[in-house]
Amino acid sequence: MRIESLELFLSVAEHGSVSRTAKQHFISQQGVSSALKALEKEFGTPLFTRGGPKLELTERGRAIASEAQRIVDSHRRMLAIASAPKDATTQNLRTVEILTTPFASAALEELFLDYEAATPGTRLRVTERDLFRIVDDFAEGYPSARRATQQGRPPLAIICCMPGMDKTISRMNHEFEPLVNSELMAACSTSCALASKDSITRDELCKYPIVFYSEPFLNKVVDKLFNGLEPNIQQNTTNTNMLARAMERDGAVTFSDSFSSYLQRQHGSTAFIPIKDSVYFSIGFLGNVAPDTPEAQFANFLRKYLAIACAPYQERYVSLMGDAFGYNWNRSHP
Repeated sequence: MRIESLELFLSVAEHGSVSRTAKQHFISQQGVSSALKALEKEFGTPLFTRGGPKLELTERGRAIASEAQRIVDSHRRMLAIASAPKDATTQNLRTVEILTTPFASAALEELFLDYEAATPGTRLRVTERDLFRIVDDFAEGYPSARRATQQGRPPLAIICCMPGMDKTISRMNHEFEPLVNSELMAACSTSCALASKDSITRDELCKYPIVFYSEPFLNKVVDKLFNGLEPNIQQNTTNTNMLARAMERDGAVTFSDSFSSYLQRQHGSTAFIPIKDSVYFSIGFLGNVAPDTPEAQFANFLRKYLAIACAPYQERYVSLMGDAFGYNWNRSHP
C-alpha cells in the first residue's frame, strides 16, 4: 500500500469524481482508477458505490477513509519533521517573524502549523499587510516591519505576485524568490450546482453570485480574471462570516487557489473547481534574511518541504509559469 494511493482514495471520496482527482494530482484517470482497484483488492471490499452521478463511499469505505486520513495526516507531519532544522528539538524558545499578505497567509497556514508542531519551542509570529505596503516598506529597508518585530531584525516576507504587475515588480529589485506557483480556482459549497462540475469558464462563472475576501492583491487577480466581462459580484468584504453565509445560504461562489487544493487541507463543505484560462501567480520570499536566524531556518524548511511533499505539483506549475520573474528555480540554497 502506497501513501499516494491513500491520498487519491481520499481525494475521490471528497470530490466524488475520478476525473477531478486526476486533474488535482496531475495523473491520468486510468491511474486513479487503478489505484482504487488495487486498494479494493488489498482490503477485500468495495470502497465506493458506482452508478450515480458521484462516487459515494460504502459503509466500510467511510470507516477506511477515516483511518486513511489519520495515516495521511501522520505522513504529512513526518515530512514536516524531516524538513525541519536538525537542531529544532534542542534549542530554546525561538520566534520566527513573518510578514505576509492575507492571501499568502491563507495558502500557507497549515504549513505554519506543521512547522510549529515539528519544532517544539518555536512560535511563528505572523503579521499581515497588503502587498503594496510590504513592497514599499521593502524598498526603504523595512523600517516599518523592523519596528513591528520583537527583535528588531528584518522579518521573512512572504508575498503573492503575478506577471504584469510591472510597477510593483520593479520595486522588488529582482529580490523576489518564487516559492510555489498557483492559479485562481472557484470555491463553493458542496450543495451548490457548480460543485459537480470538473471545470468552469469565466463566462459561466459570471452567471453565479460571487463573493470574496477584500484584499488588494486578490482584488487585482479577480479584476484580471474578469477583464472585459461583467461578473455578478455581490460581496467584497473582510467579514469572513458574511462570506460563509452567502456561500451556504445563497449558493454564492468565492475563490481559492490550486496550491491549497493540492494540499487537500480543506475538506467537507467546500468544493474547488478549476477555472479555464485562469490567472496564475506566485507565492514567494521578498528580500533576504540573515543566515542562522529562525527566519532563515523556516525559509529553508519551506523550500525543502515543498520539494519533497509537492514534487508533482511543483514540476507542473514551474513549467507553466517559467521564469516570469527572472528567477532561477534550479539555484541551490543553504
